[in-house]
Amino acid sequence: MAHLQLKELGSKLQTLPTSKDALVKLLKQATTCLAELDQSPLTSTLESMKPFFNAIVKPELLKHQDRDVKLLVATCACEITRITAPEAPYSDEILKDIFQLIVGTFRGLSDTNGPSFGRRVVILETLARYRSCVVMLDLECDDLVNEMFRIFFAVVRDDHSESVLSSMQTIMVVLLEESEDVREDILSILLSKLGCEKKGVNMASRRLAMNVIQQCVGKLEPIIKQFLLSLMSGDSKPVNSQVEYHGIIYDLYCCAPQILSGVLPYVTGELLTDQLEIRLKAMNLVGDIISLPGSSIPEAFQPIFSEFLKRLTDRVVDVRMSVLEHVKNCLLLNPFRAEAPQIISALCERLLDFDENVRKQVVAVICDVACHALNAVPLETVKLVAERLRDKSLLVKKYAMERLTEVYRVACEKSSDTVNPNEFNWIPGKILRCFYDKDFRSDIIESVLCGSLFPVEFSISDIVKHWIGIFSGFDKVEVKALEKILEQKQRLQQEMQKYLSLRKMSQDKDIPEVQKKIVFCFRVMSRSFADPIKAEESFQILDQLKDANIWKILTNLVDPNTSLHQARAYRDDLLKILGEKHRLYEFLNTFSVKCSYLLFNKEHVKTILLEIIAQKSAENAQRTQSCLNMLVIVARFSPLLLRGSEEELVNLLKDDNDTIQEGVLNVLAKAGGTIREQLAVTSSSVDLILERLCLEGSRRQAKYAVHALAAITKDDGLKSLSVLYKKLVDMLEDKTHLPAVLQSLGCIAQTAMPVYETRENEIVEFILNKILKSDSKEDNMKTSWDDKSDLCMLKIYGIKAFVKSYLPVKDAHIRPNIDSLLDILRNILLYGEISKDLKSSSVDMAHLKLASAKAVLRLSRLWDHKIPVDLFHLTLRVSEISFPQAKKIFLSKIHQYIKDRLLDAKYGCAFLFNIFGSKPDEFAEDKQNLFDIIQMYHQLKARQLSVQSDANSLITYPEYILPYLVHALAHNSCPNVDDCEDVGAYDDIYRQLHLILSMLLQREEDAKSEVTTDKEKELISTITSIFLSIKHSEDMVDTSKSKNSHALCELGLAITKRLVQKDVDLQGLSHLVSLPPLLYKASEKEGDDTLVTEVKSWLADESSLTHFESLELEMVQSQSAEDEASKEDEKDGNEIPLRKMLKNIKSQGTSGKKVKRNKSVPAETKKAENDFDILNMVREINVDNLETPTNFEPSNGHDHSLSKKELKDPESATGKKRKARETTPAPVPKRRRSSSAHGKLRLSTSISKASRRVSGEDSPQPKLLLDEEVNPDADSKTMQRKMVKGSEKDLSLSSLKRKVKGSDSYHNDELNKHDELDMMSPDSTQLSDKTVGNNNKSSTGSAKKGKRKSISGLAKCMTKEGEIDTEDLIGCRIKVWWPTDKKFYGGTIKSYDPLKGKHVILYDDGDVEILRLEKERWELIDKGRKSIKKLKLSSLEATGQKHKGSSGSQSKRAKKIINGKQSPSKPVKRASKNKLHQEDTKETSNISNPEETTTSKADKMYSGGSDEEFNGGFNEITTKEKKSNKNTKSVSRGKRLKKEKNFHYRKETNEEKQDYSERLSEDRESVPQGSSEEKEVDESSGALRQNINGEEESDSEGHHDNSDAGSNPREMEKSHLEPSKSPHDDDNKTIPEISDDVPLSKWKCRTGKKSSGKEQ
Repeated sequence: MAHLQLKELGSKLQTLPTSKDALVKLLKQATTCLAELDQSPLTSTLESMKPFFNAIVKPELLKHQDRDVKLLVATCACEITRITAPEAPYSDEILKDIFQLIVGTFRGLSDTNGPSFGRRVVILETLARYRSCVVMLDLECDDLVNEMFRIFFAVVRDDHSESVLSSMQTIMVVLLEESEDVREDILSILLSKLGCEKKGVNMASRRLAMNVIQQCVGKLEPIIKQFLLSLMSGDSKPVNSQVEYHGIIYDLYCCAPQILSGVLPYVTGELLTDQLEIRLKAMNLVGDIISLPGSSIPEAFQPIFSEFLKRLTDRVVDVRMSVLEHVKNCLLLNPFRAEAPQIISALCERLLDFDENVRKQVVAVICDVACHALNAVPLETVKLVAERLRDKSLLVKKYAMERLTEVYRVACEKSSDTVNPNEFNWIPGKILRCFYDKDFRSDIIESVLCGSLFPVEFSISDIVKHWIGIFSGFDKVEVKALEKILEQKQRLQQEMQKYLSLRKMSQDKDIPEVQKKIVFCFRVMSRSFADPIKAEESFQILDQLKDANIWKILTNLVDPNTSLHQARAYRDDLLKILGEKHRLYEFLNTFSVKCSYLLFNKEHVKTILLEIIAQKSAENAQRTQSCLNMLVIVARFSPLLLRGSEEELVNLLKDDNDTIQEGVLNVLAKAGGTIREQLAVTSSSVDLILERLCLEGSRRQAKYAVHALAAITKDDGLKSLSVLYKKLVDMLEDKTHLPAVLQSLGCIAQTAMPVYETRENEIVEFILNKILKSDSKEDNMKTSWDDKSDLCMLKIYGIKAFVKSYLPVKDAHIRPNIDSLLDILRNILLYGEISKDLKSSSVDMAHLKLASAKAVLRLSRLWDHKIPVDLFHLTLRVSEISFPQAKKIFLSKIHQYIKDRLLDAKYGCAFLFNIFGSKPDEFAEDKQNLFDIIQMYHQLKARQLSVQSDANSLITYPEYILPYLVHALAHNSCPNVDDCEDVGAYDDIYRQLHLILSMLLQREEDAKSEVTTDKEKELISTITSIFLSIKHSEDMVDTSKSKNSHALCELGLAITKRLVQKDVDLQGLSHLVSLPPLLYKASEKEGDDTLVTEVKSWLADESSLTHFESLELEMVQSQSAEDEASKEDEKDGNEIPLRKMLKNIKSQGTSGKKVKRNKSVPAETKKAENDFDILNMVREINVDNLETPTNFEPSNGHDHSLSKKELKDPESATGKKRKARETTPAPVPKRRRSSSAHGKLRLSTSISKASRRVSGEDSPQPKLLLDEEVNPDADSKTMQRKMVKGSEKDLSLSSLKRKVKGSDSYHNDELNKHDELDMMSPDSTQLSDKTVGNNNKSSTGSAKKGKRKSISGLAKCMTKEGEIDTEDLIGCRIKVWWPTDKKFYGGTIKSYDPLKGKHVILYDDGDVEILRLEKERWELIDKGRKSIKKLKLSSLEATGQKHKGSSGSQSKRAKKIINGKQSPSKPVKRASKNKLHQEDTKETSNISNPEETTTSKADKMYSGGSDEEFNGGFNEITTKEKKSNKNTKSVSRGKRLKKEKNFHYRKETNEEKQDYSERLSEDRESVPQGSSEEKEVDESSGALRQNINGEEESDSEGHHDNSDAGSNPREMEKSHLEPSKSPHDDDNKTIPEISDDVPLSKWKCRTGKKSSGKEQ
């Protein structure tokens, strides 16, 4: 009975034994007995054990020093608490001691192998099972609980049994759950074990802590959250210094992510903090979290994840690198996770990071993921990685190549249903392109292709199959690169064979001659290496090696019979013999690849031949062609590899498949000489097959067959070709198989000239008379490029045969009669046929011209010195053929030939002919190709400068193209400079020169080249020297064209100076250079030097240059495109806008009038004149009074005087046209805008449509408000900026600011017109009167008001009941607000027109203005009351009401001025026609005469030029457009002076100029270069366009502007109703009005009233 034993033990323990062993023995007995007892025994049993219970807690035992005793006592005490539970067996103090003892025993749990470990585990399990530990909470043993937590974390081990771990966890969970509040200290102990990078924390304790938190999440969540937030916000410091919250957050995310819901925003903040350390920690935390295996990122975590990805753009490299590492881990764990696309997209953006290490790391991440799971990375992403092969950093380039090769290799290995290796076949092509990179060259490329591209275990068959796939995707550049590598390889192998034989000869004795040859061999071979000098040194060292094995291996490597497996083994052996430390190790590593047949060998060839048959059977034409392409390349550069494959080749030659036959013929043509003997043994019928193909095959087969026949026969084919030649010539008369026969004859001429010459005359006679002079019987109306006739094709074949006969392989220079061929080509280029009497379709003629031009290009390789200049010019002009296909083919040929160094760079001029008539994409391509050529010559020039002996030689200079271009332009494109002085006729020439010079001076944006000062000076010097040398020369071909050349040179020099934009002394930099003698000869005039420099062509004077600088230099739409657009407009029922009309006329050359030069016009005047575009001046088309100055001013109160820099800027001057020079004014007949015949046809529809549009019936008006108008006091600088920056859609009123200053006089016809309009459209009468224009303004010493912008519709003067009626205002003094000047101007109301609701105001300074006062802001002065208008914004926005533009300053004469200028505004009711007609007739008579006597110098200077210039142009509009529109008379509203001298521009103050210039340049900088907004803005010096029809804005052509003549209802009426006048009537009466058909963007701004007090 256990309790009795315990009773006895209790008595024994009353007195403790003296020896430890005796005590231990008693205690062990006690533990055994206690273990046998159940929980809650009988009371009697408990009473019997009482002595033992008391004895065991004696202080001597509880505080005993011996470990074993303590452990046994603790075991007993633990069991006692179990047995008596739930009653406490002892007092609180004793229980505290017991728990102290128990907790102490747990320290030994770390020793799993100790003798007492079992007892400790029992105590632990007991405490956990019976939850005795809760008593510790009741006893408030907080420190002891803390101690126990610490001990558990300290002792827990991975090798602990599950029961130990779960017991510890249970105890801790129970204690936490049973606590009323979790104390911070215990929380600190718990959290201190979290964090993956903690030192001194084992994984078991971390796992234990996480498990405890996971189980107590409900209890711990609030306190942990609060704890973390206080830490992260910095409100408190951790009690335990070990607490590092980033690690805690990570572990919490792993075990209880719900706790972090309120903490995550703080982490986001840390990712954005400026403190690098915190940012890195937060970033590592998020990186670790996203790298966790398992499910995707929860939604709550997405914002942090997004911010984390943005750290890829962090300014600190370490942060970016760290993010990359994390996303790599993340993707490698699960490449197909939901966030993968987002991550990969972010990675792609970092491929262009500015730090090379980051770029390299991005490549690493993407390639690692791709190699791990090919499908996980989109193909486009891998292609972006491939772009890094062109990285500026060598580190990145090489690494990208290495990794891309790996990706391809993995794709080959993993080819399956899910991975298609053909998707990656482009990678080898990209690698081959690197051959052209100086950092790679063939060394690296070849070792990659041979060594690491395919898996080592691949068989020859696998390799060949992949190569076939690769070849099918190659483009020309990649094929060329492979050919270059194989060509280098072939040369090196041949030289190596030669060297080995020479070495054998000189082994025994030293022969100087042999040594020289050996050195030469080394030199040739070293050229195949990236560093030739180092390679040559290595060859010298190699030559000294005596090891026979090395030489034996090298001999075997260059043997074509060595198999791939053997070659690899030999190479490995060679490197093993040397050892990595040998100085030749790296060299021979590269050299052994170069000289061996590792890339392609005989096994490859055999396999390719088998594949051809297999692919033919599978009917896979593409792969069959790829096999043949590979075979041709191998045959060309390694013909020895075809030895042994003769039988297969003959069998394929007999195949009926044309593609296979062509390919095999090409192979025989390339390798026939090498396999000749064996081929004859294999088959005796080969030459017969070849002969048949020459006679009856396709042209391509015939071509290859002739060359193959020459190759496989011993005497270079002379015998066999003689036999064939006879048959061919005889066949000519039968006219059978002519295409093949002509091809064969041409090829025989090339390969065997002695044979060809025997019957050459017969061939020439036949081609000339029976083919070229034949007349087409077919339909000559064909227009499609592909519709060429059979006869045309025969003629082309005839031309090709002729050309080949002058390009023989040998002795071409001794061929006679080249001139007769050149004459034929000249005629075809001129007429499209050999004679102008022959007729054929335009398509045939275009094809023949193209063929002739290509013939000239081919002949120029050998016969350039014989090609006359006129033929050269005709050839260049083929790019102007009306068929774009012809131009494309011709220019691509030139580009190809020049790039291949087969053609002189002068033919590059062809790119500039008609380049501005191309479509934008064609323009870009031609420009890029020309740039390529210039870049290539820049590189050649740099290479050859060191060895250039003749400083005047220009042959390899890119600038060498200039003399040819100037000559070609002077002869073909340029009008005679003395006869044609219309500067517009030279626009395209200026553009062409500007384009080529900007490229030569490397001023192209695309070039991105940093030009050094010396290099820049040298470029400028060369260009300047060429131009000056031409100016000192005469035209060799036609002396009369010399002036054209000289003028173009001056233009070229001006452009050069403009492009350089520095104060460079062009004359000082120049020196005379030798020019092509075919083009120029030295000038024979005496004293020519001074003449040339002093007499300057008008084409390069300041006025012309100002015009040229205003041109759009990039793209000008072709005429055909313009015509299309015009047709479209008419189709739509819209009129052609005036701007477009003028553009059409200008491009057709119909407005090219002669402009007289006058050198006395001051530069400043020219500059000012140049400030308006053509459309501003077209407003004066109705001006017949030539005495009136045409002086326009913008509305901001400043003359539009741009800084020189701005004037030079082509972008800022877009669309401006040249203003004519001063001319003497003469009366001009009144010009009609349209003829009534055409106008009447469309009258009703146009009127009704326009009426509807203006009144808003068709579509809602766009929003019309500008901030400046809402707030008239807005800063003018803001307004300027808005004018430049604003887009078309949100602009309105500013478009009305472009008003020209005209008179306010009404005209009776105008009123007649209005009334007739009334009958048609009741609403339309409000159209006019919103704008009163003023065309001219003269400067006086008096103060001047600025042109007042109307604020119509924005602010109305509300006349309330009881206040004075508007009619009663007559005679009252009022002041009117002028928004531009931001002030009121006082004046008197002189009269009122009740029908129109308008008052005439006479200002105090004499200006007169007609206003609708209800629409204006004004105040009464003398009546003592104010009637200030309210801003009615809402009503304006709702109705889409247009803004009214009112006029500027009036004439000083206080007359009634009645004719208002119409602006497109909301219709107003009009009164009856007759009444108004009578009233107007009376009043008009008062105002016509005073102007007749007014004339001045300024009139001549400003008015004459523009009037005369546009005379011709607008007459063209009259005839072309057939619209009728009479001009209305108007009187100048500008200040009229009695003296001549005052008709000048108002001179602005310096401050105004400076302020305006600054603002304009500032605005221009803020608009993206070349943007449509900028072009639109600059087109009219900052005026912005408004859509006057209320329709949605259209493109820059203004299709919906209704800006064409007659489309406006008022203009329609004018054209329809106005009676004709004699031209003389209006000569001195009418001044400019705003033309209603001018788009609003062209209306001049109203100027502010400013006081200058000066004349300009």
